[in-house]
Amino acid sequence: MLIKNLIAVLLIAMLLLISGCALLEEPERNLPQTPPQERPEPEPEPPKEPVEAVEEPGLAGLGGISLRDLPEPVAEWFEERKDIKGAYVYQHPDHVYIMIAAGEKPTGGHKIEVKDINLEDFPRVITIEFVPPAPEAIVTQAITYPSFVMSVVTDTIADYVVKTVDDQELTVEDKIIVAAIDIPKKDELLENPMRLKGKIAAFEAMFVARIYDADDNLLEEQILMSDGGGPMWGRFDVEIEYQKPNTNSGRIEIGEFSAEDGSYKLRESVDVRFR
Repeated sequence: MLIKNLIAVLLIAMLLLISGCALLEEPERNLPQTPPQERPEPEPEPPKEPVEAVEEPGLAGLGGISLRDLPEPVAEWFEERKDIKGAYVYQHPDHVYIMIAAGEKPTGGHKIEVKDINLEDFPRVITIEFVPPAPEAIVTQAITYPSFVMSVVTDTIADYVVKTVDDQELTVEDKIIVAAIDIPKKDELLENPMRLKGKIAAFEAMFVARIYDADDNLLEEQILMSDGGGPMWGRFDVEIEYQKPNTNSGRIEIGEFSAEDGSYKLRESVDVRFR
């Protein structure tokens, strides 16, 4: 009997042992797999702006015009003077162009800033500042000639004063174009009558128009009036009949008679062709 009881206890113990192993060795469950989250790529750092050398001409303040963008006669006149410190005023019926030159500088980076322009009073006053490069600026290590070019739209010839913010006046040189012919253009083939259009700053608005052939024969001369007298550039737009020329080419010119001695002063001319 005792042996039977022992066998029963051993059987129960073995069953418990097998059940425990089964619990410990539970098969893996097919749990849904969570995909690994992708880490966002770091945003690239914005590129650093290169430190650029500040080159002449100094186009600061009110902006400026390159010499390359000027009418050829204006650019040539400024080019001859840009290395000499001063102010240069090219007064043309269409625009007044002003160049301010700083003169020779030992490095690049020098600027000319326009601080104020007074076009209401006479003389007209432009206030500027010569600005040296900042101590930390990377600049051209060479002799430079900073300059600043601007234009003013006006219908009047005037005197200009250019001074610095500390009230030092620059030397000013003027070139005044008294008249301009807009029509006809150079080498244009004329009709008869022909159209003559342009501007002139003439005493009491009175001026002379003349048509010549290639042999300097006067084909027509007329006394005309513009819509405003000097120092204003008055406008004119007229038709002129002329004698039949003996040559295929010639010229149109406008001028005025001097109020002092009555002499004729040529103001502008343009070469033309005849039919």
